[in-house]
Amino acid sequence: METDAEATRDSDIVIAATTTDAAGSSAFPYFKKEDIKPGALLLLPAAARFDDDFLGEDNTRLVLDYHGLYDAWAEEYGDEAYQILGIPGCHWNGLVEKGQLDASNFDQIGDISAGRTPARRNEDESILSSVGGMPVEDVAWATEVYDNAHAKGLGQNLLLWEEPAIK
Repeated sequence: METDAEATRDSDIVIAATTTDAAGSSAFPYFKKEDIKPGALLLLPAAARFDDDFLGEDNTRLVLDYHGLYDAWAEEYGDEAYQILGIPGCHWNGLVEKGQLDASNFDQIGDISAGRTPARRNEDESILSSVGGMPVEDVAWATEVYDNAHAKGLGQNLLLWEEPAIK
């Protein structure tokens, strides 16, 4: 594929996994509304940007791993959280603070996982999922890596305590 648009236009799932840039959000990967397939899932664990009006549309769903994480970053970094971290949820949170986006547009992945919020409201909604990196995600991934290594007989056992927490 020659362009970003070609890579995303017909994709059901898109992952933005790029680093931040000293130039800030102007250098983040830019996803145009017209290049996002209706019903697509965009996983955003890294720098990405969208047009602000697209974020507030009825058929655009904004999912956060945990809203409190973004509030903490806003408290720590202020208005520069998105520019420094590049995580889209920081920008969305900033738009709420400025009165340009309603916080009711956000869903949390825990609420979806627990069935308190539907996984999908309709087949055409575009889901933008901001992943800030909660430690519980790291523990889940590390457990999977450990289990795979153990099953394949890889690695070396280290005696860190008398009785391991995971066997």
